[in-house]
Amino acid sequence: MKNDFMFGIYCDGTDIQRKDTIKRMHEVGIEWIRTQIPGFPFKDPEKLEFTDNFLAFTKMIENLRANGFQILLITFFPSQVPESFGTSGSSRYYQNCENICRFLAQYFEKDVQYWKIANEMNLKMFRKPLTIDEAIRYLKVCGKGIKKGNPSAKICVNMADFDETALYMYKKLYCGKKVIFDYVGSNGYFGSWHPGGPHSWDTALEKLHKLTKKPIVIQEWGYSSKGDVMTEDERSTGVYPCKLKKWWYKWKDGHSEKEQAEYIVEAMNVFLSKQYVIGAFYFMWSDRERCWQCGLPDCPIETGWGLTDTKGNPKPSYYAYQSVIQSFKQVRGTF
Repeated sequence: MKNDFMFGIYCDGTDIQRKDTIKRMHEVGIEWIRTQIPGFPFKDPEKLEFTDNFLAFTKMIENLRANGFQILLITFFPSQVPESFGTSGSSRYYQNCENICRFLAQYFEKDVQYWKIANEMNLKMFRKPLTIDEAIRYLKVCGKGIKKGNPSAKICVNMADFDETALYMYKKLYCGKKVIFDYVGSNGYFGSWHPGGPHSWDTALEKLHKLTKKPIVIQEWGYSSKGDVMTEDERSTGVYPCKLKKWWYKWKDGHSEKEQAEYIVEAMNVFLSKQYVIGAFYFMWSDRERCWQCGLPDCPIETGWGLTDTKGNPKPSYYAYQSVIQSFKQVRGTF
């Protein structure tokens, strides 16, 4: 029986600005927030003046901590580093990335102990303009910077799914004598972006733990509550889901609020059954008005992941996550 677990959620300022969000998160039993620094923190490399977005973000973190939440913080992405801080892939670039991460770790030291370096760097859309091997170096120097700024910080990287590039990068970062990362992050959307369902996590997690020998925190997981599914002929063309506004895959009867709630219970049962899985952050707190990838309001691809709807009203998935957390805490309390 686990003694503790990081029951988490991904959210951002859009969620926190809604007045009842914090109350509802407490009602669910969420204790951890995974969120992301809004771009590069500085306007100018000489003056090191904070951006307005970063200052607002700092206040959001202070508010979350004051309300009892623990924070897992995501650093900036390679594409967000201004050219004035060095040409991508140059020695100056890497040194400045390390220095900024060292500063961030010091700046947030009293509020943040768990860090994740960037996000899903096996995907070109997130590692651009870096190559795969440049991205590996980026992850290492940023992680080194966090450790210099706060030696007690816990750091990780995560990949999207478990494809060949992801496994190559995990191996380069977690295998060997000089591994600086304390735990490993894992992302997966079985039944939406990839075939399978909650059960698919079992094999994937076993494989990742065998490779890295590190505790695992599920950084992103979930199931979309809306959207039709492509036919075999449509999927065989390789068309991107946003183009047809349809998913590649489904679990059980499809994408609905009912299936989303059932998915959460089954996936959490897998996570909680493994001693080396120490936390899971559901993606995400609320549905979105528009798909962040294509920008359209009627695209289901990035609009139906939430535990609440766009107005903050609980969906069945809200109560499903709540029931899992409550059951865990009740059982733990008997030991």
